[in-house]
Amino acid sequence: MLITVGGLIGIVYDFENNHETIAFKEYKKIKSINNVDEKEKLAYQSLVFLAKKSVEKRKDKDREKQNTGRLNPLTAIAAELFKIKLKEMKAMTPEQKLLNNYLDQKPL
Repeated sequence: MLITVGGLIGIVYDFENNHETIAFKEYKKIKSINNVDEKEKLAYQSLVFLAKKSVEKRKDKDREKQNTGRLNPLTAIAAELFKIKLKEMKAMTPEQKLLNNYLDQKPL
């Protein structure tokens, strides 16, 4: 009985809360504009904004991983090797890749 009540509360919570991502909020702003030039300008600014936000999120996650990596020496070694590999690959976030594709005018 308690599990059922908890499940119902969870379902109601999901319907009540609006789980919009930052990207979707930016899309809604752009969608309402009728002027094509203005729309393109805002879309570009949104891409730049989202790319910056994704880099910040990635840095925050890396900091969290570093803090937890200090607990176990083997984890710290594995994390360092992984960081080296990522630097070699020059990993970019999806938002950065999308911005680069836009700047290079690559089709989707």
